[in-house]
Amino acid sequence: MSSASTLFFETPELINQLARHLSARNIARIILTDKVMHTRWTSLLYRRLDLAYSDGDKTRLLSSTDAVLALGRSIQHVRDLKMALFDLVYIYNCILDLRLVLSDHSQLPRWLAPPDPRTCQLVPLLPMVNLTRLHLHLEYSKDAQLCPYLLPSSQNPRATITQASWIVQLNPHLLDLKLTALVIKDQQDIRLLTWSIHGLTNLRSLEVEVLIGKEDWFAIGSTFFFSCPSTVQRLSISTAERSCSPRVEDMYSGTRWTESQMQATSKNMSDEVWFTTTPRRQDPLAHLADLTLWDMESASSAQDILAVLSHCQAVEKLKLPKMTSQDLIDVMAAFMADHFSKLRRLHFVSAGSMAGKGLPFKVMESMREQRLEELSGRGSEKALGLSLATTLFQRHSETLRQLTFNGCGSMDSASIRMILGECRALEDLYIHGSEGSCLRLADAVLVDWVVTKIIRLSLTVGFTDLQTLYPDQTPYYRRPAPLKLFAEETQQFELLERFYGKVGKLTQLEMLDLRVQHFHAHGHPLNKPYATVSLPGLLSMPEKRTGRPGYLQLLAGLTKLRELRGSISADTEETKRTVGWREVVFIDDTFSDLRVAEFFSDAGKLGQPFRWLVKQRRHPGSAPLSLVRGS
Repeated sequence: MSSASTLFFETPELINQLARHLSARNIARIILTDKVMHTRWTSLLYRRLDLAYSDGDKTRLLSSTDAVLALGRSIQHVRDLKMALFDLVYIYNCILDLRLVLSDHSQLPRWLAPPDPRTCQLVPLLPMVNLTRLHLHLEYSKDAQLCPYLLPSSQNPRATITQASWIVQLNPHLLDLKLTALVIKDQQDIRLLTWSIHGLTNLRSLEVEVLIGKEDWFAIGSTFFFSCPSTVQRLSISTAERSCSPRVEDMYSGTRWTESQMQATSKNMSDEVWFTTTPRRQDPLAHLADLTLWDMESASSAQDILAVLSHCQAVEKLKLPKMTSQDLIDVMAAFMADHFSKLRRLHFVSAGSMAGKGLPFKVMESMREQRLEELSGRGSEKALGLSLATTLFQRHSETLRQLTFNGCGSMDSASIRMILGECRALEDLYIHGSEGSCLRLADAVLVDWVVTKIIRLSLTVGFTDLQTLYPDQTPYYRRPAPLKLFAEETQQFELLERFYGKVGKLTQLEMLDLRVQHFHAHGHPLNKPYATVSLPGLLSMPEKRTGRPGYLQLLAGLTKLRELRGSISADTEETKRTVGWREVVFIDDTFSDLRVAEFFSDAGKLGQPFRWLVKQRRHPGSAPLSLVRGS
């Protein structure tokens, strides 16, 4: 009778289930030790390939002839492929090389770029025609000469556009297509790309990043929008200045690609009948749930923008571009309020208008009440004051689950206080703005926090550095017992105790990130990196004998905590004097699920109590713990 293990490995369905739980490295190790598994699992190593070359990296697959030969034997198994510019050009030339070896004279598209001169060894390859996911990133590397398989047409944007388009056309079953850093010269390039995308009738996700002159941003984005198939569920179109690409304008003639070759390819493209127009989809994108809009302000009229928006009324997640025209903002927000009934998640890169309400805020205000579930923004110049925040967030206080403001302009402390006191559905709150933008300690304790469902909390807390008020005074932790605090110190520690107490009542917390913004006694923010300081008294227990304050015990309710980050350095002068065995044992007993605590900048600074803590978590049944920042 066969053993259970033998039966297991003789059952294809079971070993295929096992493979799903193994990394590519572990699968490679197994197939090297067992002939049967080598036969069954070798193809799994090629289902997902990342060929993307990075500067100076000679360990990539295409750097080895033997590895490329092995790829050729399993090329029909590739389903998920990522390539950078040099990889695309090399693979393209390998496919053409096979046709030469086989004397295959079947018709190729006339618009294809000609083969490159052989400046490196080519391995003939069959084309990959079974891809379901493809990512091509066509940025030209500054250190191109370091690539061992660099070919001349990498320097010519028009050549690589034809190569990328052909690879896309060879894979009609694509579900997920990502094309980034596409350098576009003119309408010929756009027509070729859009017709290639238009033919992908099974496509579910499309991401396109186009580098072109700024005056053409809206028009080009719209062309791609109306060319994508109606099956698309996720669509991201972004535009950027062509000058940001190292392959600048004079590279269109190519330093190694001759002008006659370039002109011949352009003529062949223009001779194709279907290159005289771009495709235009008539049906709306009825399945589109996730949309990233491109630059809208270069549109000729508001009607052009509404023509786009009318095709995507099923959107649930929307990422908005920067807008400064208040007239366009009002038109877009009104249309979305009337037609985007499924919209629940709103993202933006800038709040935009300084004179009135920015587009994201106008959309929030125009939506029906208690609809928005997620709001995420970064890079806003616009301040969010209490009056506007109250108007916006009270409208969605019962449904808003995730709120992220990262790198936004001045975030009013009273606005953050209002959010903590109103948005009871919040599960994820992340607010960090420019210097001086934070939740003031006095504001933090003014209201009852209703965010009891919160799981991830990341805030900057601001208060006065009392050393700037009394520069000659010895810090509290260095004074002899019994400790006597100044009035300002007593007041600040009372506020801190109340603040820590509010945090300690958020018993669903799994990630806590509290950062300090110190202010001078005169009111201006101090430039102290938050990771190098520690919140006063947070990591220490109170000491009755000396009268020294400590508040670590107030966090005893955070038993689900997995990550502790921010201004919690255990390597400051204060924490070196106030944190010891008692605190470390409390951490071990209370936070059994803790995986990360950013106490130190490097492992060499851990003292004996913290080394003991790390060792404790290596026991079976314990969660491994890192105490080093950045882990």
